[in-house]
Amino acid sequence: MHDIADDESEVTAIAMEIEQYLKQHPRSKDSLEGIRSWWLSCVPFAVTSFKVERALERLILRGVVSKELLPDSRVIYSSARLKPIS
Repeated sequence: MHDIADDESEVTAIAMEIEQYLKQHPRSKDSLEGIRSWWLSCVPFAVTSFKVERALERLILRGVVSKELLPDSRVIYSSARLKPIS
């Protein structure tokens, strides 16, 4: 049986893992699939793209992650807290 509470706790865990990854690698940028494949390798459960996208949207709302649409329509995510280089 599918449990919404389990989904929410997994999305929260994914968001925490992404935030921790960005603290350790503040200049990282990647696509949703890249984040799912590389940034979340330590998460102890199956990570779906849908859950990663939900976690990223939460982090965007909190000002942790920024979302950039590239000219070729790809979407790249990165730290919103990184100060630009002068």
